[in-house]
Amino acid sequence: SSMEADLSTITLKNLDSIISTKEAGGYLLGVHPDDGRNILLKSGRFGAYLQCGEDGESDMTTHSLPKGLPVFDGDDIDMGDLEVPEDYPTNMPIVSFDDALGYASLPKTVAEREGYPNTAALGPYGPYLKCNNTYVNLNGGNEILTVDAETAEALMREELTSDRKKMPRG
Repeated sequence: SSMEADLSTITLKNLDSIISTKEAGGYLLGVHPDDGRNILLKSGRFGAYLQCGEDGESDMTTHSLPKGLPVFDGDDIDMGDLEVPEDYPTNMPIVSFDDALGYASLPKTVAEREGYPNTAALGPYGPYLKCNNTYVNLNGGNEILTVDAETAEALMREELTSDRKKMPRG
């Protein structure tokens, strides 16, 4: 694992951060405005994920994060508008509270198409749209949070027309 990498770079601060993330059951990103559940950034055997609610609560849910998010390495890095709090856990993807709310809302219906919901979701192979039995990959991890009905409809139409071309005639 990455823990064995280079012991000389481990400071007391980031060691503390790693331990507290593991022990305390995650790093608190904030409180969900709709239901008051804590939104925690946690680390599992398949990597980082979000948990809404505490372990053992009946309404606790877990949510995948897209791969390829920038990872916090403990240095003060310029993340544009995103300020990384001082106690943020190192070696964890940088997730803003707003993005966390977005990921926690998945899967979500972004449009309707011929009576079927056009749903944005995050799977093991990344973000995608699903409508009826048609799936379309979404490229950027953040795009899944901002995809609108118009874009979803265009991507689905494109996918369906390209499928029809592949079908054998007769």
